[in-house]
Amino acid sequence: LGAKPGKKPGKKGLPIAVDILIVFLLLAVIAGIAWGVYKLVDYYATEYVQREISYTLLVQDADASIVLDEAGECVVLPDTVVYVSDQGQDTPIGEVTSVSVQQNEQGNVDVWIVVSNKANYNRKLGYFANQIKIAVGKTYTCRFSNLYSEAVIVELQLAEGES
Repeated sequence: LGAKPGKKPGKKGLPIAVDILIVFLLLAVIAGIAWGVYKLVDYYATEYVQREISYTLLVQDADASIVLDEAGECVVLPDTVVYVSDQGQDTPIGEVTSVSVQQNEQGNVDVWIVVSNKANYNRKLGYFANQIKIAVGKTYTCRFSNLYSEAVIVELQLAEGES
């Protein structure tokens, strides 16, 4: 009653510890692949949500005779549309909500124009109004009513109630 001729008596196959190690390695490989696919989808997904934003454009050192009318009032008026001019095409990027003018030492004026708009937001790319990137520090050639000027965004905030 012993072993069959030609075969050694004892264990068959690999020890159980090696089997468990192989199972853990396979699970780790599957988990790594799943994590990689998740990260790729997260990286390439373009999830946009629409948010109400408000941002301040600053026109620095503008000629007072162009910015102010005969009565000394600013020609940029609330409730007018702001356009970004690029290669002969004007793209609307919001509506003026308020304007503030301050005379500087050179006799010219600095104009702060607060603009509000709905913008598409992506957590990796930022805010876009009609496919124009809205970010603090960006400079644009803008048209406000009848005024064309370079303006830089100096402040950006979400409208109240947005998160």
